[in-house]
Amino acid sequence: LLASSLPPRPAGGGAPRLAVQSHDQKLRQLHGGASEPSGDNVDEGLYSRQLYVIGHKAQRSLASSTVLLLGLSGLGAEVAKNLVLAGVAGLDVHDETPASLADLSSSFLLREEDVGAPRAARAPERLAPLNPHVAVAAAAAGPFDAERLRKYACVVAVDRPLDEQLALDAACRAAGCRLVCARSAGLFGSVFCDFGDAFEVDDADGEPPRQALLEHVGAAEDGTVVTVPEQPHGLQDGDVVRFEDVDGMDPLCEAGRAFAVRVVDRHTLRIGDTRGLGEYARGGRLVQVKQPSTLAFAPLAAVAADP
Repeated sequence: LLASSLPPRPAGGGAPRLAVQSHDQKLRQLHGGASEPSGDNVDEGLYSRQLYVIGHKAQRSLASSTVLLLGLSGLGAEVAKNLVLAGVAGLDVHDETPASLADLSSSFLLREEDVGAPRAARAPERLAPLNPHVAVAAAAAGPFDAERLRKYACVVAVDRPLDEQLALDAACRAAGCRLVCARSAGLFGSVFCDFGDAFEVDDADGEPPRQALLEHVGAAEDGTVVTVPEQPHGLQDGDVVRFEDVDGMDPLCEAGRAFAVRVVDRHTLRIGDTRGLGEYARGGRLVQVKQPSTLAFAPLAAVAADP
């Protein structure tokens, strides 16, 4: 949602295509140089600003996802706006709560003439003009069970009571979709996410890849890499690195070649067999290669019982 809160630029003010492609090339390089489609189906003029943040792969994922939003309080209205601007394929909204005068102070979707009507009654017609690529509709009333939720990639429940959240979480798990619960209470708020037992992420921490200049690379059965005193490597056992511009060891720097590290100290690593990769002369640097990982989320019932 943080990335999606960036409003899109008008089509005439987008960044040049080459700039966006260069950004994606950098992303691929950070992940070991794996190839990735150029994203020809992404409107780079409309989404240029967020493409710099999330890249084509994430934008294509958004563009193929339909989201159900339950709850159009002031917070729900902001979530709805951000989802539409982000470019999801479709957004269904539902909230039968009668709009009150107090709601007018927090929701831009409501007008004075809406007081007494369901909060979601006019929401689709006011959200749709924000992004013509997104289909916005009102979700029909009725139980939101697993069968009904199968069409959604994600359900967002805003300011809903705990018993409703628990039922939604069980239904989402049975349907195989993700759940985000959010609540705002004055200066305080809460967010709960359940993305299932096996949620794959490309970058577990979101931090820039570690980099360090090299002082030496040994050619041995268990090669040692030493960084310059001014730049500790900052890595952990099992991290993966690639090498650049190492004079005398061109094979070490070949595209696609990466090494899992074992930490000796803050400046020294072991990277396995480096025999046959040349003799170190000078220069070079190591760059961390971010690895995908799988996260397991606990269901809401378990978290509520043992926070």
